Amino acid sequence: MAVRPVLGDMKIPVSLEAEAAVLGCMLVDPVSSVDLVLSKLEKPEAMYDPAHCAVFKAIKQIRERSESPEQVDIVTVAGELERQGKLEDVGGREFLMELYNCVPSAANLENYIDAVLDAYLLRRMIHSCESIAERCRTNEEAVDTVIDQIEKEILDITRMRTDFSVQSLAQVLPDAFDYLHKLHTSDPAIRGLRSGFAPLDDLITGLRPGEMIVLAARPSIGKTTLAMNMLRNVCVLNDVPVGFFSLEMDAKQVVVRLICSEAQIN
Repeated sequence: MAVRPVLGDMKIPVSLEAEAAVLGCMLVDPVSSVDLVLSKLEKPEAMYDPAHCAVFKAIKQIRERSESPEQVDIVTVAGELERQGKLEDVGGREFLMELYNCVPSAANLENYIDAVLDAYLLRRMIHSCESIAERCRTNEEAVDTVIDQIEKEILDITRMRTDFSVQSLAQVLPDAFDYLHKLHTSDPAIRGLRSGFAPLDDLITGLRPGEMIVLAARPSIGKTTLAMNMLRNVCVLNDVPVGFFSLEMDAKQVVVRLICSEAQIN
C-alpha cells in the first residue's frame, strides 16, 4: 500500500496503482470483474484519486441500469462521463485507454481490490478518529452519545471487511459435495463441538461456527437450563471457552445455577 504525503507532514493511505488496476480489470473483463468489485467496494469514495472516483461512479451507474455487466466498456463509460460533463476532467478517452492497458494481470483482481479497500478503510478510520477527537475536545455532547458514535463508526468499518459477495450455485456445489462426503464417511474433522446430548449431536453433527441454533419453547419449560447445561458440556467436553449472555439473570444468578447443576442440587 502506498502512502502519499499531503498537507505538510500528514500522510494519507492510498494505492493509486491498485485503484487503476481495479478499474482496468472492470474495463478489460467486465463479466468477471464488475459485479465482484461493486460487491466489495460499495462507494466511489473508495477510490482516492478524483479521476478514478469519477470512472468508478460511471461504471457503477451503467451497471445499475443494465441487465448484465457486459454493458460496461470503454465506449459506454466514456459516454456516461461525457453525459455527466466529466470526461475531459478525468483526462478524456486517452485516460480510459491508459486504465485499459495498465492491468498487469486480471488474475490478481482480488489482491487489487483488497489493497484499495484497506487504504479506504484506513482513510475512513483517520477521518472518524479526527472527528471523534474534535467532539471530545469541544465537550458539548454527553459521553454516552460520543461512545455510541464511536461504536457505530467501528461497526460500519468492520462491516465493509465482511465478505457479502454473491456466489453462484456452481461455485458452492464443490464445497457442499465435499461436506456431504465427509459426513458420509464420518470424518471427525467435520463434526462440531459436542453439546453433551448424544442424540442431538448425532442429529446436527455438533455445534459449528457460523450457525445460529434457536431453542424455542413455551415459558418455564427449561430453555435456559438446557442452554446452561450445553454451555457446561461444551466447556468440559471440548475444553473451549464459552460466552453466556442472559437478559433474565445477572452474572451471580448464572454462576449459582451452574454450581447447583454441577453439585446436582435442585
